[in-house]
Amino acid sequence: MSAQKTFYATTAIAYVNAPPHMGHALEFILTDAICRYHRMMGDATYFLTGTDEHGVKIYNTAKKAQMDIQAFVDQHAQTFKDLTSILHLSNDGFVRTSDRELHWPACQKLWGKLVEKGDIYEKEYEGLYCEGCETFMLERDLVDGLCPIHKRELTLIKEKNYFFKLSRYSDQIGQLIESDQLKITPSTRKAEILNMIKEGLHDVSFSRPKSALPWGVDVPGDPDQVMYVWCDALTNYISFIGYAHETELFQTFWPADLHVIGKDIVRFHAGIWIGMLLAAGVPIPKGILVHGF
Repeated sequence: MSAQKTFYATTAIAYVNAPPHMGHALEFILTDAICRYHRMMGDATYFLTGTDEHGVKIYNTAKKAQMDIQAFVDQHAQTFKDLTSILHLSNDGFVRTSDRELHWPACQKLWGKLVEKGDIYEKEYEGLYCEGCETFMLERDLVDGLCPIHKRELTLIKEKNYFFKLSRYSDQIGQLIESDQLKITPSTRKAEILNMIKEGLHDVSFSRPKSALPWGVDVPGDPDQVMYVWCDALTNYISFIGYAHETELFQTFWPADLHVIGKDIVRFHAGIWIGMLLAAGVPIPKGILVHGF
């Protein structure tokens, strides 16, 4: 008798600086429908969703609300948990990135793997930063000098950070996507990321000084830095199924069969996340489904 097939799907984790909106519901319901289908087909299925609770945007929003930061994220995370009940989702797990039992140890373990590989280095960096996107942008990415998504001016930031050598994995990532070993659906999004990779993926800032952002996962071995969004938020896909301790759940369901995401975060998932996994020696996910909001 053949072993039972497994299926693991995730949504992107929702940023808790504001309440849920229609886009969250769309993504949650889409992923839920896919997982329900696989359960009906008899596959052992795991469905993960959750909340992204670190970053400058959240920290500043909590300050403006004159709230304790943990109380602020607790309150907003609960609205997303409530949404999973309202929508009758069949999710098996709900990840929170402020969780220190499963999530933080996984992030720090992954960081350590990248350090061992020689893929983390420190340098002073100056760049244009969009608080809305939580990312640095090049001038060529802007439209009329503004962030193309948030339609706002960027802030010029100069600070010493740790960087991840994503450029080392650019060609390998392109080959994985081209061959459909990492299958990106629809094909228009596959073409989009491949065009981006042809120009070469650049190394990415991987930390922020606590003087600028005191709220986040501590960088191992450096008490003055916290992890930037990539090693923190993206690691959620493996943290809550037990990557830190290589649990049976992790061994059963990873690699993920499907990440369901919105069109604005393709390059993060198909570029940075895949580079992180290759560097850490962790199998890459099988597919990414991109919706258009």
